[in-house]
Amino acid sequence: MRQVRSLAGADILDVGTGSGVWGAAFAQSEPTARITYLDSEHVLTQVRENITRLKLPNPAHYWAADCTAVDFGTGTFDLILLPQIIPVLLPDEPAVFFERVARALRPGGLLVVSGYLLTDRRDG
Repeated sequence: MRQVRSLAGADILDVGTGSGVWGAAFAQSEPTARITYLDSEHVLTQVRENITRLKLPNPAHYWAADCTAVDFGTGTFDLILLPQIIPVLLPDEPAVFFERVARALRPGGLLVVSGYLLTDRRDG
């Protein structure tokens, strides 16, 4: 993974981590980064197994919470990953959600959004 800036020692939050693949990719590319995987407890059970299997050099942190309702903190993270989050937000949630995400980023922090858009029927 080519970096536009160093992530050495970065605090990275992987919101709605799913399998943990995005956070794991950043952990592999920067061994000193601290990755926090946020998702529901039942999802994190599998994420823990996936991360253990990868034998990543940096310790992982797991945060069991509802990503649409949790307070991410203030100035806590250098990088926040949002993989496939937008489709799960209800129509009235994005503004408040992104305000919480922006508040959680440190000055100069980065936000990475990955996903797809659904039709109005939310089926494709």
